[in-house]
Amino acid sequence: MEVGKIIKKYRLQKNLTQKELAQKSGVAEITIRKMETEDSNPKLETLEKIAISLDIPITFFFPDDWKDIIDSNISKDNKIDCFVEYLASLNIYLFESNETNFSYLEYQNKEIRLNKEKRESLKKETDDFLRFKVEQLFRDAESNKK
Repeated sequence: MEVGKIIKKYRLQKNLTQKELAQKSGVAEITIRKMETEDSNPKLETLEKIAISLDIPITFFFPDDWKDIIDSNISKDNKIDCFVEYLASLNIYLFESNETNFSYLEYQNKEIRLNKEKRESLKKETDDFLRFKVEQLFRDAESNKK
């Protein structure tokens, strides 16, 4: 289903006019009209405002297979690059050696050598921790709704 049809469907379910949705979301009425007629490709921030106003998840605007599309476009190398960039944002630097099977991890002017298994373990444990924290945020959000 196209974005415009989804917006219109949920807007009508909430018994809102385009003008009322515009006022509630802070998005111009003409923009909502153009989105509903598929004359406009909305920005993500616009979709977010509309999703909040309609009390629906923003993912309702994406195709059912959006996760598969994203996953298929992210290669294993890109995932590793993202991990390296994430570590760098924390002032932790991971360097790959092209000549050996080792990586070097630098933090606070100290360096250690990691074999492939330790590097993969660091990535997996980081992924697991982030998933845990995200799940915790969702649990907290659910308990706050009650």
